[in-house]
Amino acid sequence: MKNKNFLRPALVTGGILLVPLLGQWPWGVGDFVIMGILLMATGLMIEFVLTQVKGTNHRIAVVLTVLAAFFVIWAQLAVGLITKGFWGLECLADRGVSQLVDCANDVRRTEY
Repeated sequence: MKNKNFLRPALVTGGILLVPLLGQWPWGVGDFVIMGILLMATGLMIEFVLTQVKGTNHRIAVVLTVLAAFFVIWAQLAVGLITKGFWGLECLADRGVSQLVDCANDVRRTEY
């Protein structure tokens, strides 16, 4: 991999991670490490797509897919959006698929 293909994601990752650092967000070292890995991996995947995928429409589609995956993982790590009631997966894991209706009712009653 060319150095510039690694340098751009590294600089963007560092710049984005300065926001919570300078903003004094209540993040621990682990939060910065996980977010750094997630941002860097996303940036490297986008760099790979931009250099290897031919055709503008294909590039756009793959980059949007990578970004969508990033945002889903970020939301899950930040607030447990998926497993804590958004789709009721935690309830299904506890009760099983046979209790799907009960889980759906519990999710509707949950206040956000």
